[in-house]
Amino acid sequence: MSTATAAEEAAARNRRGSYRINDRIALAVRPLSEREYRDARARARSELDRRRTLNSIIAAGESQRGALRNITDADPAIGAYIQGLEDRLERLVRLLNHEQQLAPDRPTHDVNISGNGMRFTHGETLARGSHVELNLQLFPSRNCLTLIAKVVWVRELARPNRAGGRFVVAVDYSDVHEDDRELIIRHVHALQLEHARRGLLRS
Repeated sequence: MSTATAAEEAAARNRRGSYRINDRIALAVRPLSEREYRDARARARSELDRRRTLNSIIAAGESQRGALRNITDADPAIGAYIQGLEDRLERLVRLLNHEQQLAPDRPTHDVNISGNGMRFTHGETLARGSHVELNLQLFPSRNCLTLIAKVVWVRELARPNRAGGRFVVAVDYSDVHEDDRELIIRHVHALQLEHARRGLLRS
């Protein structure tokens, strides 16, 4: 691959990653000391294969919903049986995801999210340049991710929001694996399509 081609592909990835959208997700934020930051990076790398496998099972179920509808139309009994298996598999995946996942199992935060970073509210101020561990769950896919991020800026609100957030925090993912970034980008793209379909996106 030529240097020019590699640079063009990197620029294209960055453009895709910069698309942002407002969303409501489950989020737990843990500030990291420098030692905790090093430990969290190592832990995120060691858990990558596990998260990738679980999230791929979720994605496969989502992608096959159309086929399951066709089966159900042709034979409702077989469709109901397969749906039962899918439901049990989904519950198992959710259980495994949450054994080590700190994000709640319901939306907790209004965020502005992209493949490169996120903006959210937090109850306490965070130092600019410090690192945080973000445990999050996306909806409706219920994909779970653990991301290490760097605080870019913090702004205090005039009054706390409904969730008790007193500060708006902007972070960039500092050690995100490309598989995790791609998952977020696909999530953002799906939301954009859904909002466009419902006429919610502003021109």
